[in-house]
Amino acid sequence: MIFDEVYVKYCKAFGLPCENYDTFCKKLKKEFSLDDCKPTINGKRVSCWKGVMLNPKYATKSEQTRLEEII
Repeated sequence: MIFDEVYVKYCKAFGLPCENYDTFCKKLKKEFSLDDCKPTINGKRVSCWKGVMLNPKYATKSEQTRLEEII
């Protein structure tokens, strides 16, 4: 699941207004000093933040299973 989809789902679940995604990401990176990385997953390079994991509650069922195995 893409992070922006989870962000919107979270905001809707708690009745919060969604900020512009780019603005939200900049604030998040600044607040938590996140490091960018670009690993290869399933043969594709993807952008991510090192050390960030989605709460299984907001992931799809298949991702929930994977995240719960990691946690």
